[in-house]
Amino acid sequence: MSESDPGSGVASRDPVEARSWTWIGVVGVATAAYALCMLWPQVRRTEALGERVDALRAEVAAAQAERDALVAESQALEADPSAIERALRRRLRFLRTGEQVFAPPRDG
Repeated sequence: MSESDPGSGVASRDPVEARSWTWIGVVGVATAAYALCMLWPQVRRTEALGERVDALRAEVAAAQAERDALVAESQALEADPSAIERALRRRLRFLRTGEQVFAPPRDG
C-alpha cells in the first residue's frame, strides 16, 4: 500500500495502477458504446416486428370471424330453403310479382 500524504488524509496512488484503471475504464466505455451502437438497431427492429405481429394477429382474428360468419350463413342457407330466397331478395333487391318498394322521403 502506498504512503499517505500527511496533510490531505488521502492515500497517494501508484501511477502504474492508475494507468491500468484508466485503460480498464476506457475499454469498458468503448465496449459499452460498441454494444449500444450494434444492439440499438436490433432492439428497434424487434419492436417494429412485434408491432407487425400484433397487427397480423388482429387481421387473422378478423378473417377468422368473417369466415365463421360465412360458415354460419352457409349452414343456414343449406338448412332452410326459404333462406336462399330471403338472402337473394335482401342482397339483390329482388321483388316478387306485384310487390312494391316504399322508400322514406329524403331530407334535402
